[in-house]
Amino acid sequence: GKFYKRRILFTNVSLTFNNFKILDLPESITDFFEIVYERPGRMSAGMSVVLEITFMPKINEDIISELSFLTGTGPLTIPLVCLTQKVAPSVSTDVIRFDNIVMGERVTFPLKIGNNGAKSTMYYFVDPATGQRIPPRESLEATSSPSPRNASPKRPDASVVEDEEEEPEEIVYMKTEEELIKQSEAVGEACLEYPEGLSELQYSTIGSIGSYSETIHNITFAPLSPGRFKEERILQFDGTDETIKITIVATSIKLPIYVAEPIVDLRCCVYGKLYRKKVVIKNRGKISFKVHVKPPPELKDFVEFNPDMGFIQPDVDFEMQMKFRPTEDILAKCGKYAIPGLEVIAVPMLVHVPEQALPVYYTLFARLTTGKVSFDQAMVDFKDCYVTQSYRKVIRMKNESRLPQKYGFVNLPKDVEVQPNDGFGALLPKQEKEIFVIMKPQAAVSRDFDLTVQTTMNLQSSVRLKCQGLESPLKLDRTVLKLSSCCPGDKICHSVFATNTTSSNQTFEFAVPEPAKSYLRITPNVESLEPGETVRLEIEFSPPESIGKENEKAGEVEEEKKAAEEGSGDGEVEVGGEGEVKEGEGEEK
Repeated sequence: GKFYKRRILFTNVSLTFNNFKILDLPESITDFFEIVYERPGRMSAGMSVVLEITFMPKINEDIISELSFLTGTGPLTIPLVCLTQKVAPSVSTDVIRFDNIVMGERVTFPLKIGNNGAKSTMYYFVDPATGQRIPPRESLEATSSPSPRNASPKRPDASVVEDEEEEPEEIVYMKTEEELIKQSEAVGEACLEYPEGLSELQYSTIGSIGSYSETIHNITFAPLSPGRFKEERILQFDGTDETIKITIVATSIKLPIYVAEPIVDLRCCVYGKLYRKKVVIKNRGKISFKVHVKPPPELKDFVEFNPDMGFIQPDVDFEMQMKFRPTEDILAKCGKYAIPGLEVIAVPMLVHVPEQALPVYYTLFARLTTGKVSFDQAMVDFKDCYVTQSYRKVIRMKNESRLPQKYGFVNLPKDVEVQPNDGFGALLPKQEKEIFVIMKPQAAVSRDFDLTVQTTMNLQSSVRLKCQGLESPLKLDRTVLKLSSCCPGDKICHSVFATNTTSSNQTFEFAVPEPAKSYLRITPNVESLEPGETVRLEIEFSPPESIGKENEKAGEVEEEKKAAEEGSGDGEVEVGGEGEVKEGEGEEK
């Protein structure tokens, strides 16, 4: 339905007169062409004439023929080619390679797709295994990078009023240490997940190309795991049955910068204490990298690094000193990365590498505990205590820590004694122990002070002690008597003076311990004294004569036993045939 025209300049290039005649076209195509020109007649040398050829296609077929001329100098032909509109696809290469791409990096290969035909076309990527076209994907430029360093924080909807306060989200705590560690590791693993609809090989599955032109189709390799990848695809074009097979081969390698210990375990840490740990960062790459560490918001008040920035050379370990000083509010600040009931934290830590596509994560894990020692009562009141007498109270001391610790009651006054082991010992985790506090007042004064215990964690706890010292109503001029040796039947007497120190009458009675065995007698053993009155007490020790005889008999019995033992060792005993036992005299009979 269309007309196509071409102009041909026909020139006499000979050195003399010439002429030409156009021969007829083949009958099969003669109706499709019309040739118009002014007949020049006899053409002198150098003369030209313009031939205008009009093509009127009536069938959808290729026409390949010749336009023949008969001239004075001989025959002449001009090729006559009329082709239908076709698609002639081509690609710059059928094998696309990505070699040793580091995880997280994005490398794009520009694939040139050409069309040498006169017909524009659409092309599609086909899966050779199923023969189906791959569904269209979003444009690669429209998708976000899988690297978290390029991710932008979520912004609230513009329709939300700025002054409106958002309700705080309810924190869901993990129940076990294993779940808590997995939650922390999931933060780093999230960087290794592709957005929905993307994989390590990213490209658009459809495109278009014009006639006699070429286009660039970008194929991007963005690996998030090490390994080798191979993918075969077929390019299918509209308007032609010709297809092109493409093979994509790619290899990826691990991140050059990594932490030697994915989980930095600080074990059990006491609140208020300083702990140090070396964080070793390694470089398995071929160039040096700059690294920078910064505590996360949850631990900014509790963790420090020294140094916090450095350059790691290839195959060299870089050590950073981490200082950790937890306080009792660390569990609340760690939020979902803590289990308050178990006092455990597992917080993801970031190592930022500017020249590396993916950041490096590791987990800081610690069990927290207090170092305090508690008592079952805050105050021990001995009330009234007489001078020169001892009073004992029992208190229970508990180790609130998960760690064992030694303790000692320090700076004890002279009138206080702590048992057992003079107030020193050790407590296992969560152990309770009975402590005996003995009060021995030295004067009739009121006492009110703190009994302090110090542990090996350099922490102190105290319990308050109170007592009122009182003078004894009866005072003896001596409290210890040393009697000389005495023979049975004799007696020894000593005198002791007792004084009433009060302002009222006092009655006393002395009870002799086991009189039948101690042979002691106190005279008088019952007496009443007026205020300030003194009385003489006579203490008599008189062992009876029978004690000497009993001692002599006991001595004789012991001597006989010793002699019998010595005599049995001088001879041998023989058992006769009739069961008689005979003593030997050194020889066997």
